[in-house]
Amino acid sequence: MLVAAALVASGAGDRLVAAADAEPRPRVHVVEAGDDLWTIAREHDCQVDDVLEANHLGSDAIHPGDELAIPRCDIGPLHGPPPPAEVVVAGEGDGDAPLVVRHEVAPGESLFTIARDHDTTVGQIQVQNGLSDALIHAGDELYVIPGAGRTARVVPGQSLGTPQAGRLARGVQLPQGPGYYRRRPHYAWGTNHAVGHTRNVLRAVRARYPGLHRLAIGDFSAEEGGPIPRHTSHQSGRDADIGLFFRSKPNGYPESFTAARRDNLHFEATFSLLESFAATEDLPGGVEVMFLNYEVQRMLYEWARREGGVPRDRLRDLFQYPRGTGDRTALIRHEPGHRGHVHVRFRCPEGDSDCR
Repeated sequence: MLVAAALVASGAGDRLVAAADAEPRPRVHVVEAGDDLWTIAREHDCQVDDVLEANHLGSDAIHPGDELAIPRCDIGPLHGPPPPAEVVVAGEGDGDAPLVVRHEVAPGESLFTIARDHDTTVGQIQVQNGLSDALIHAGDELYVIPGAGRTARVVPGQSLGTPQAGRLARGVQLPQGPGYYRRRPHYAWGTNHAVGHTRNVLRAVRARYPGLHRLAIGDFSAEEGGPIPRHTSHQSGRDADIGLFFRSKPNGYPESFTAARRDNLHFEATFSLLESFAATEDLPGGVEVMFLNYEVQRMLYEWARREGGVPRDRLRDLFQYPRGTGDRTALIRHEPGHRGHVHVRFRCPEGDSDCR
């Protein structure tokens, strides 16, 4: 998954360029069936001419199995954050909203050391900068949100039973904050880690897209858990319904969810939201599974390949599409009734036998 790359990053230092003026070696892309030069170039943040020149090609004819040298290109990440000033304060009066910091990679630094120094994670830095692997070079500029990947405090004994038959003990309420709207605050109760991870994600995405409309936040659980109207789950404090981002604020939103369509969905911001939740997967009490309509998955998948330049293996881990609704290997899976929001479920604390 996304954060699995973080495990690689801790040993990546010996593969980094040792000096700012060192010439980076080209990357290699093995052509797969269905690839074309346009999608390959976009995947690596390049122009088609860059790939043609690097491989001394006289035409755009390529074949499965061909190995293409991919140069380092200068057009920047296609779905990274907009270039901020030296330091940009994000949020609307929230004193602990994160800062977006421009960090120039120094010789010998790795994503692991940068994440450690800024109290975030490798996965979050990759999401914020559109990186598909842990490879960076001295002189690269990264945009980092300090604290964005901070681990939420995990408290055993809060989530009792299952999401479909459970209750919540000593839960916490998601507070109101900048950039989001709680539709039913009396059902905004959850475990420490579910609320904490959600708040960290909302802050990080808000910092990246400060100009977008407020995000609709649906139900977590009741204060003491148990059944609540409109849901068969949401009983043990580990479920959260999160709205989507749109090009312009729909009528009635964020008081109500709005169904996603090709002509109204803000693909980049919604994809960033999903990736930010996915980046908690390897953190304690991180995301276990997300539920989203299969057609909405398809729209986001196709946008990510066509416009976002996101590698196929990354999308394969994230989306059930295009393998069918019976697939259970992806993090995001189809569930009826989830065209206007994503249902995020967080894991039980490790060793907590009362949480199932």
